[in-house]
Amino acid sequence: MHKVFQKIKSKYIKTLFKSFVSIGLILVLFHMIDWNESWELIRSVNFGFLALYTCLLIAGIGISSYKWKQLADFLGFTFSFGRYFQWYLAGTFVNNFFPSIVGGDTYRAFSLGKKNDNRGDAIASVLFDRYTGLVSMAILAVLFSLFVLPNVFEHFFWTIVLMGAFVGVVAQVFFLPGKKWSFFALLFAFFPKKAKNIAISMEKFHERTLTIKTFLLGSLFSLIGIGLANFILFRAFGVSFELIDFLSVIFFINIIAAIPLSINNIGVKEWAYFIFFGYLGIAPEISVTVALVSRFIQMIVSLFGVPLFLWERKKEKNRIE
Repeated sequence: MHKVFQKIKSKYIKTLFKSFVSIGLILVLFHMIDWNESWELIRSVNFGFLALYTCLLIAGIGISSYKWKQLADFLGFTFSFGRYFQWYLAGTFVNNFFPSIVGGDTYRAFSLGKKNDNRGDAIASVLFDRYTGLVSMAILAVLFSLFVLPNVFEHFFWTIVLMGAFVGVVAQVFFLPGKKWSFFALLFAFFPKKAKNIAISMEKFHERTLTIKTFLLGSLFSLIGIGLANFILFRAFGVSFELIDFLSVIFFINIIAAIPLSINNIGVKEWAYFIFFGYLGIAPEISVTVALVSRFIQMIVSLFGVPLFLWERKKEKNRIE
């Protein structure tokens, strides 16, 4: 009972900390941005480009769903692409509206695992999906930064982040699943009992062809669902970039936004836009407005996952009763 209480207490402390971070970062931005100018930007938005951004966003979810399906199929699951797409969309909804309670990845793993009572493999598929997505993004961030190195070295923070991403990418040669010192093997060593089944499932992903395919799909998602989509979103607000310049920062922004410092990266994402697009000479009113609009559209798109989310909750409730 004491352990359960401690676990609940720790969870609420973590949520409270993230809430303070989100509120603090947003309050600082609130006083730095000319919101009248932001409102004028929103009023003049190009709805054609906005619609195209939405389509690319959905295409990105499709690519991610297909990547997750490949991993799950490899572990023996036999569901259709449509099912994974629905779970991914519902997971995105959970991320946007209930991040401190469940979390999209937890929801996806739970939904997949309960279908054949194989939680270990289900969790492994989601973990490896997330892992390959982040590493693929880091590879692209490093690659496109090489084209603008003089600009990178003019900014200390950008230089540090690039060095960190480069070290992280190189380290994957030694820490891929299947190796004795893989990242997951080291992680699961701290939780030997709880993570035993997951660790066994993760080690199955050492198959070379699957790993290459997964990283390629992760890169494709990053290029379309993040790179091209956000490039179009800026065009919706009348801002154009050299494509290489844009791609040299957008992946770093999303890597930083993935760090779990705040509730659903609220505040962190906006500050990442503020800082990195500032390096390209973009006014904060523009970059922060684009970040907020992208968040709003993502939330709207994720609402299409609500029916599946509610249906599965109802089924689970009936099963328990």
